[in-house]
Formats: sequence, C-alpha cells, structure tokens
Amino acid sequence: MDRMTAYRNFGNAGYTPARKVKIYSDRWYLCTFQNVERNSLCDYIGLGEGEYTELLPGAKAREAKFAHLNHLNKVAEYTGQVWAVTDRLTQYTTSEVAASKLAAQINAEIDADHVKALAWYDKELAKSDEELFAFYGKCKDWPEHPQRELVRLKVRMQADLARCKAHYNQHRAIVERIR
Repeated sequence: MDRMTAYRNFGNAGYTPARKVKIYSDRWYLCTFQNVERNSLCDYIGLGEGEYTELLPGAKAREAKFAHLNHLNKVAEYTGQVWAVTDRLTQYTTSEVAASKLAAQINAEIDADHVKALAWYDKELAKSDEELFAFYGKCKDWPEHPQRELVRLKVRMQADLARCKAHYNQHRAIVERIR
C-alpha cells in the first residue's frame, strides 16, 4: 500500500487526485478507478491494488469525483464514438466490438439463469399430486378440497412460467450507438 492509498483509506476517504479537473455535463469522460477491496468478516471496504477504466457521461463522472469512498484516480475527456449496452443497467464502451462482446456476455448469463428457471418449473410441474400436496399443502392452509387447490397451483405455476419467459426475453442486452 502506498502513501496516497493509505491516506485515502484512513485519512480522507473522499480525496481524489482528479479533484481539480473540471467536468461538464454534456461531455464524455474516460475515468480510471482504483480497485475496491472488500472484507465481509470485518466490514472493511477500502482501496485495493490495480485499476480499471470506465467511459461515463459528465453527470456520472461528476458523481464519481465527489463520491464518499472515492476511488477515482484520473479523468480524461473522450471525443470518440460511444456505444451503450443496456439491460437493467447501462454500460458505455468506446467501440462496437467491445459493446457486442459485453452484450453477448450479459445475454449468456441471462440465458443460463433462464435455463435454470425453466428446469425448476419443469421439475415442479412433473411432480405427482401427492408430492405437491406433501410440500405445498403443509405450508398453506388449504381447505377441505386439496385437489381443487392443486389444480389452482398448477395453473399458477404455468402462468409464472409464461411470465418468466417474457421477463427473460424483455431483459436481454441491447447495443446502440449514442454518439
């Protein structure tokens, strides 16, 4: 750990070497951040070894500049192409190739989750009525007609399955050129 990292970890968590850089809202910036180190055993969050770079719009770069645990090391104005990859969050890249790779990685994770969810629903729908009643009938106070409740449960599961498919199709990553 060097002297500045120790100062930023323990002396002044909000200090950044890029404090005096002027950031405008209508421009794009390449922000270099120091890695963040976490230790859940002692509730420690501090600066770690290494750096990474993100492309951010002006407002987000300003937020990073004034963050409480500030790990922003450098800010440089960027004037090239900007590509956005949007799923639940929006991430920005400098080239179409990088954006396509990021979108493919996100979509692969979404597909893996989708396959897991579909497998669970298929396994639950394949169970017999006795197995379903043994599990779900004990945790719900079903009235005297458990067969009717089992039919309702299967209908709800099939509706959930359709919603699950629509949800995963809706949240696929989209690549678009911003600038």
